[in-house]
Amino acid sequence: MNTNQPSGSFKGTKTARRGSNQRGMRNYNERLILETIREHGELSKADLAKITGLSPQTSTIIANRLIEDGLLCKLRSVKGKVGQPRTPISLDANGAYSFGIKVGRRSVEIFLVDFCYGIIEQKSLRYKFAEPQPIFEWLCENISEIIARLGEEKSSRILGIGLAQPFELENWPELIGAPAGTMESWKNFDLRNEIFTATQLPTFLLNDASAACLAELSLQIEGSPASFLYVYLGTFIGGGVVIEGKLLEGSTGNAGALASLPLNLFRSPQAQSGQLLEKASFNSLELWAAQQGLDADFLSKAPLTVEVETQVTQWISEAANGIAMAFIAGQAILDMNYVVLDSSLPQHLKERVASSTETALAQYDQRGISRPILTLGTLGNNARALGAALLPFRANFSADEAAFAIS
Repeated sequence: MNTNQPSGSFKGTKTARRGSNQRGMRNYNERLILETIREHGELSKADLAKITGLSPQTSTIIANRLIEDGLLCKLRSVKGKVGQPRTPISLDANGAYSFGIKVGRRSVEIFLVDFCYGIIEQKSLRYKFAEPQPIFEWLCENISEIIARLGEEKSSRILGIGLAQPFELENWPELIGAPAGTMESWKNFDLRNEIFTATQLPTFLLNDASAACLAELSLQIEGSPASFLYVYLGTFIGGGVVIEGKLLEGSTGNAGALASLPLNLFRSPQAQSGQLLEKASFNSLELWAAQQGLDADFLSKAPLTVEVETQVTQWISEAANGIAMAFIAGQAILDMNYVVLDSSLPQHLKERVASSTETALAQYDQRGISRPILTLGTLGNNARALGAALLPFRANFSADEAAFAIS
């Protein structure tokens, strides 16, 4: 596709363009102050100086500048037992905004997120198969509408757009029941560049499961030494890797690609080993439900019918065994503190998958490694789009200044 001109209509580009570059990239000390407050919550200027190691004068000057810029705000003074009243400073939720987009094999979502990572607006669209042009046009229309509702002053504070999507969307069409050739158009469609061209907002790209992992990491203490393997169970299973508090992208941005993990040893060209996504992805259950004429939300209806319960139980057993194998393999290679399992599934089913995975873990020979501690993620279906929305914030405000691809 020609990416020199926008391929979809977009209103309000002028406002968005001005906002994306209004404040520029913050210097290191400004980033440090912002990150410290994000990590610790409300702090006084004296607290900031102690924690960051900056001089009281320097921390005060920077804090005042960030307050003037609208990124920080003063709260009501608190009287102490001795000395002057303490005036806490916190992040200003309206200080900056970011779009997070999740493009999946069955749905697309848009989040507008404020500076405190609160979700201001969200839109979603389900489809049978992911076709790039309709998805792009839907995104342009909805981004434009959200910006218009936000108003000129607030939209001037939009930093950019984060895009989370599976790499190689054109692959495995047979597993999702797509007609031959339906997914081929993804090979020559650069959705990130199309979005940037249409909106003129800096647009960042990350694998969808890694984006979900990034969102989970944001719940931890940034920069903590924790290392964990992250598994996200969606239409396809995916993963992410965190090493000593930092997201590992890998040489091609595909670290934690658990979907491609082989199920068996290779024996001959005629004996296919298969991949983990064939057993541990929600996709197989979705296809079964479609064949039965069930609605997309068939798992949300309680109690489940006997027929649905039987199918779900069988799927959970197979999926949990595959996930347990991935956990053991990951632990053998990376020696993690723990592993995290999250999913777009309803909470009660996510808990059942976790319980079955714990049972399956006990069946594997774990001599030579420490048994991975399994924990549940808490973001669920929001994880991928929220993780995408964090990309512009990290590019502009993280003291670590993680490098993500940008148009």
